[in-house]
Amino acid sequence: MMSHFCVNNTHHTLMDDMTMVVIASTPIKKGEQMTATYTHILSATTERRKHLRYGKFFDCTCARCSDPTEMGTYFGALRCSQPGCGGNILSTDPLAPTNDAPWACDRCRYKVSAVTVERLNKMIYMELRQAGEEDPIKLETIFKKYQYVLHPQHFHLVGIKHSLSQMYGRVAGYLLPDLSEAQLLRKVNCCRDLLQVLDVLDPGITRLRGLTLYELHAPLLLQANRAFQNTTITKSNFLQQLREVEGYLDRTIYSLKHEPLSSFEGEICKIARNSIQELRKWIQKVETLPETHFLPEKQEVVPGHLSEEDLTLETLLKKLEEQ
Repeated sequence: MMSHFCVNNTHHTLMDDMTMVVIASTPIKKGEQMTATYTHILSATTERRKHLRYGKFFDCTCARCSDPTEMGTYFGALRCSQPGCGGNILSTDPLAPTNDAPWACDRCRYKVSAVTVERLNKMIYMELRQAGEEDPIKLETIFKKYQYVLHPQHFHLVGIKHSLSQMYGRVAGYLLPDLSEAQLLRKVNCCRDLLQVLDVLDPGITRLRGLTLYELHAPLLLQANRAFQNTTITKSNFLQQLREVEGYLDRTIYSLKHEPLSSFEGEICKIARNSIQELRKWIQKVETLPETHFLPEKQEVVPGHLSEEDLTLETLLKKLEEQ
């Protein structure tokens, strides 16, 4: 059995003939231990260690679990609400077997009990379950509600972005051609933010990376083609954006090429292979088009911003402690 590590260096998949394929997801040096993960990558330390203790019967003490910041991602951190602070509230001992170590701000040392943090996470979890994954507006509402309570890379906010990256463009009423520029931008930003976290917590060849790269390419290609149709983009900028999309499709294929063809990931890989061939033909065509088809000067377009709602941590924690 392969050893567990919360940032593993291998990727495995079951093929159609029920054989297992294991590949190095990141470079492995000679003599270095090969590791897999027995828990969910997009869970914070408290949730992962609880799952491992009660489901796999061991306490994980890997580098990610030992670091209160989770390798600089602050995946479980709260925002400190003390005036003028702006620090992050982290567990004082993430390896405590019973997960009962108090949490404290890394600047002003303002403390919050572990029980209160657990209540907060459970409350958000229940709200997300009730919201479902059919209406992105419901998830956007929850995101806005807690964005000033949780660290920007808190696992709940990253999880919402993961869901939104797939919902925008796929669910009824929000299919890709129907999305506004603001919604396309939101999908792009959700994908980019998720990839930024994956670069640290799930690097290399992974299903989630491949699927996220595929979701990212679609709105970027649509935005670029819309700008071309409206003659609001220069030729050089248009080609640059098309080649960026080509790179994302290429990395999608690289990440998913080991998946069985019958799986969802295998089907996406097949679609990506066809899409990149068509895109390369389009790039060749664009290179031959005269300058009259494009904007003569570079034009910057400032996208609109989503409205924001504030909810302070101090107010929320008081309510939770009263329960």
